[in-house]
Amino acid sequence: MFTGSVFEKILFVVDDFKIIEKWLNLIRDTTWKNGRQIIGELLMLYFCCKPDNSWARTSVYDYLNNTDAIPEKRGIAYSAAANWHIEECQHICGEVLVSLSNCDDDSVAKAISQVFQFREKVPLTNEMRFITEAVIINDKIVIAAAMNLIEGVKYAVSYEPDLVHRICSRFLDAGTGELKSVASVHGQLAEPIVSIALTLHRMPPPHREQGLKLFERLIESNIQEARYALDMLDRRPIGRSTPMMLPHRRRRKSIEK
Repeated sequence: MFTGSVFEKILFVVDDFKIIEKWLNLIRDTTWKNGRQIIGELLMLYFCCKPDNSWARTSVYDYLNNTDAIPEKRGIAYSAAANWHIEECQHICGEVLVSLSNCDDDSVAKAISQVFQFREKVPLTNEMRFITEAVIINDKIVIAAAMNLIEGVKYAVSYEPDLVHRICSRFLDAGTGELKSVASVHGQLAEPIVSIALTLHRMPPPHREQGLKLFERLIESNIQEARYALDMLDRRPIGRSTPMMLPHRRRRKSIEK
């Protein structure tokens, strides 16, 4: 029995789709526990390798439109998320991830969320915006992706304030309970969301109001970091700044030689 990794290496050099179809059928006919997911992964990978192959496209979309094909959809999502970062694959993978973004299955949502990588900036290109705008509508994907997505877009708040605010708001819509839970990994998101809210609050309208709304929602959820930040803002009047007085420096008398 071949392993998935062996198939992946071979797919790049196989031009005859009938060979791929035969392999996938062999996997389907086995008792391999993850066989159906592997079929989805390999099929999506072949589609990336051969984007003009009509059989590959049709086969992928047949699974996407089949409500009973959850394992295959999960495999397609994992493969699309993993290969999106290859420039030549971005359009195809983005198209597939967006098509999957209305799926209600937790495992598929988790697979889609892998397109946002751990401790990596989310590149807000047109292709990535296309994916982000679609997936943040789905609560399950928002919760699954929140850690990597919010940390990944925090850097962009000064020049993409609307999108970053919308991402944070959607997470608060979907996962406030997760944010409040000390046991949840999402509890770590309070700090970056407060940081984003502070940055928005320092910007001109309407972004200042967006920042305040984020604060209000965090405080309503009893998020302690938001209370600390709001206390700090209350002590420092908005729009007024006290010039920092530099200490007077005495001139040193020149020493005659």
